[in-house]
Amino acid sequence: MDEKVEIKKQDFYEMMYLMEKILYIAKRPGVREDSDNNAYSLAITFRKENVVQELLSLRRKMNRYLDEQGEALRTELEPYLPKRVD
Repeated sequence: MDEKVEIKKQDFYEMMYLMEKILYIAKRPGVREDSDNNAYSLAITFRKENVVQELLSLRRKMNRYLDEQGEALRTELEPYLPKRVD
């Protein structure tokens, strides 16, 4: 799959920031020895930092990029596709 998807620089920065935030949060509880505390700390921090909402928002944004790219492909292929009969 060598196709390119072009995204806005701001969206790319948001994606990178969110990945860095997730990595930072995921590494922090790892220094604790108690696995229950690790999981609890992880869940609390994800909730506190609103990570799930940010992930959902970013996923919607990335899906829009894919839809836009797919629409361009459909437009290019339209002359070659069979015509629909209603």
